[in-house]
Amino acid sequence: MFKFSKLEILNYFRPSLFVNNISEIAVDDLYNKGFRMVICDLDNTLVPHFTKTPTAMAINFVKAIKKQNILFIVVSNNTKKRVTEFCKKLEPDDFVYNAKKPFLRKTKKIIEKYQMNSSDILFIGDQVITDIWISNRFQAKSILTLPLVDSTPKSNWFLNFIENNVYNYLQHKNLLNNKKEFENEKSYEIL
Repeated sequence: MFKFSKLEILNYFRPSLFVNNISEIAVDDLYNKGFRMVICDLDNTLVPHFTKTPTAMAINFVKAIKKQNILFIVVSNNTKKRVTEFCKKLEPDDFVYNAKKPFLRKTKKIIEKYQMNSSDILFIGDQVITDIWISNRFQAKSILTLPLVDSTPKSNWFLNFIENNVYNYLQHKNLLNNKKEFENEKSYEIL
């Protein structure tokens, strides 16, 4: 029988770096750290979930990443209409809608399309259960942001319960890294 400690299990949900929002990410350093692709969540990471068009902050963030010769890909669980309309104005290099995160299939397809290795990829998102877990399953680096707004749908109460408990435990155990730790970080073991 396999026995895992709580900490070993939570390693799956541990981000490489934690920031309040995308404006705190040092975009100019990403290329020098070896990243060639950023896979970013849309709702509550780039913009609040109810925002129909990209904000100036989101547009400038994408432009800054693309200026570094890094591919910027939006991977969202939202609908085709929502993601397609939003991305027309945001102008990422590519996007995936209805990604069904944390399942790997659609995200894996986009990674294979651009022939990237895990070490080339940085995931950015606001949820540990979807965005960070998928990153760690690909053994890639990740940045967790705070959600831009509280959008707790009643239909996802169980997922939100798990999300909040995992986040609180990571915070309590001081496992949400700051920038200094991210710069010096050696990969922690992913099970």
